[in-house]
Amino acid sequence: MPTLVIHFTGPRSTIFSITVHHGGVFTTETTKQYVGGKTDIMDGLDSDLLYIHELDSIVHYLGYGPPIDFHFLLPGYSLETGLVRLKSDGDVRAMIESLFATKMAELYVEHIGGVNFVERQTNSVEVDTDGLLVDEEVACIEGDAGQTSDESTEDEVYSDGSYDMTDDDILFETFIDDEVEYRGVGECSKKSKENVEENNVMEEIVLSDDYFDSEDETAYSSSDDDNAKVKEYQFKKFRSEHHMEDPPFELGMKFSSATALKDAVKQHAIKHRRNVKLVKNDKLRVRARCQKGCPWEIYARKVLAEESYQIRTYTGIHNCGISFTNRNINSSLIAKKYMADLRSNPSMPITAFKERVRKELKVDVSRSQLYRAKRKAAKLIYGDDIAQYGRLWDYCEELRRSNPGSTVVMDAPLDEEIGQPRFNRLYICLNACKSGFLHGWLDLRITPNNEHEFTFINDRQKGLQAALDDVFPRAEHRHCCKHLLSNFMKRYKGLALEEKFWRCVKASNVPQFEHAMECMKEENAEAYEYLAAEPARYWSRSHFKEIVKCDMVCNNMCEAFNKAILEAREKSIIEMLE
Repeated sequence: MPTLVIHFTGPRSTIFSITVHHGGVFTTETTKQYVGGKTDIMDGLDSDLLYIHELDSIVHYLGYGPPIDFHFLLPGYSLETGLVRLKSDGDVRAMIESLFATKMAELYVEHIGGVNFVERQTNSVEVDTDGLLVDEEVACIEGDAGQTSDESTEDEVYSDGSYDMTDDDILFETFIDDEVEYRGVGECSKKSKENVEENNVMEEIVLSDDYFDSEDETAYSSSDDDNAKVKEYQFKKFRSEHHMEDPPFELGMKFSSATALKDAVKQHAIKHRRNVKLVKNDKLRVRARCQKGCPWEIYARKVLAEESYQIRTYTGIHNCGISFTNRNINSSLIAKKYMADLRSNPSMPITAFKERVRKELKVDVSRSQLYRAKRKAAKLIYGDDIAQYGRLWDYCEELRRSNPGSTVVMDAPLDEEIGQPRFNRLYICLNACKSGFLHGWLDLRITPNNEHEFTFINDRQKGLQAALDDVFPRAEHRHCCKHLLSNFMKRYKGLALEEKFWRCVKASNVPQFEHAMECMKEENAEAYEYLAAEPARYWSRSHFKEIVKCDMVCNNMCEAFNKAILEAREKSIIEMLE
């Protein structure tokens, strides 16, 4: 009777083996026997990971579909007296406990209603046994060809196909212990993409310990025997920088982490406009399926002793229609995808943003989603506002260190309510700016002797004029006439009054100023009274000091600077300062 033996490596303290009797029937003519079947040995199984669904996986791997029953033979007993039916995970655990000494279980498969072979497996792997190399640590095949099928997990059994067997070929796909990565060596008879599509099967591969470290999908290795050269299939690694636009999933592909895999699945769903969702997501496994009725599915498991995840099951065909709504597209994903665009255009209108998302992603999203996406993108770009205020002390110290001679003063008094400092104000004068101003323009060292040579123009903010009068009493003080006009026009409207206002402002001598004011009085007496209440020395050239050779009446340079920093003012404090 032909026997297939597969060996795996793993933690020896919990490893045991199962001898599986399958394909036969029980008879009770004289004594109870199991006739007409085959025997396979599954070695290197981890008892901590064996459940009733894993037994389903083993039988599915051997090529059979449901309905089936499992019977465990108690060590030292006969078939008549020692058979125990396994109906639940508790029965499986009890079976394992009884194997403390032997570490070998005898399992009999009862095919209810006759043997039911699974149909052809779409993702099956065909291997030519001519020249097949055998590693006794990994795989040993004795006798004639046996039947296997796609590996499944404890979640669910999938019947995907039966295999056409010939004398020269064996259809072989390795059953994998959930905690052990793919192992095995052999010859690869790799088909072209056209042949794969024509025959509706995946690439022919031989599983290997190695995995891809380059963009090439195959590599060559040789043994000590010069005549024994083996072409090995090495699993492809998913690289986000190259593959994320349209993830090319394939059986055996490795991902650096579960997050990378889930991101790729989401991108596939978005790219192909399918409602794919995660149905299993824990520390060891990730499974995703499309909507009900669609065969598309992907299952991956964490590789032993690595942080990477590897695709164990993959059906890459959709038979569902495209969708204009997609649960995978949320505000977080939109924020990440359009972060660069929102960095360069943070004031992008929501209407334009919505139209762009609809055009590029082919889905409808709500305005509230887009508002949340903009907030999340800003947080990704500039960081959390509260966290940045906590970094201000370090920022000030770095300014002092990297710009010696700079003046950096932060006012952050202790807030007794919260027991922590609360930011109030920050003054920064970089030494380079200070030196450039002093040596390239004029000497700003204001003293009582030269104070009268300076002029300060302000926008009449509350308290500002009183502070300037107190600190620099002998300097000339002016009010920005643009701000004065803005307040004036709130009360007295009309182009005629505006023209007369500027005539008063730009009058170069007192008689000219008085004439302009009389014209204002004739036009509107109340407007005249309003301007007469403002001391002319603050806003009319006719009353400026002669010693100051500057006739500016507006602080246009400051306003131009303020306009240039409008975008910066919307950012978090450290980005704003930078």
